[in-house]
Amino acid sequence: MRMSVFLTAALLASPLLSAEEKVKSGCQPGEGVPAFPVVDVTGKFQPKSVCYICKIGAKPVAVVFTRDLDKALASLVKDIEKTVKGSKNGVSFVVHMDDDTKGSAEKLKAFAKANGLSKVALTTNKSGKKSPAGYKINDKVKYTILLYEKKKVVKNFALNKIDDAS
Repeated sequence: MRMSVFLTAALLASPLLSAEEKVKSGCQPGEGVPAFPVVDVTGKFQPKSVCYICKIGAKPVAVVFTRDLDKALASLVKDIEKTVKGSKNGVSFVVHMDDDTKGSAEKLKAFAKANGLSKVALTTNKSGKKSPAGYKINDKVKYTILLYEKKKVVKNFALNKIDDAS
């Protein structure tokens, strides 16, 4: 499968990424991405429940599943935002996995404001900390990053830390 310019740029955009090959989390390369609902907190569908997978269609996408809202994630999302801004078709969204969905929405708004994030939609997982059906998000992994195109995963990163040394 030929990777789009957007996904290639997303892969190269952040020196903060490196896969921890021994750990698996999320759909694997070649697998499809199932539809699932999130609550859009900062994107164009806010404050509604939406299926970004359904809305985005076949476009190239970077999606980050996270349990933590920290400096490392902010840096990663800023790198992704630069790529999204320069792409005609690329889209990205973050899924915060937290059982306190109302609290998660407030945390995401504060996180976006504190870090100047506006191009990447920040969302809360309607399933809380549980993995969306079909995604197999490992509950021991802090960040699962999927790059997909035409609803098929091209690259998967399962990380417990994001930093220059990773």
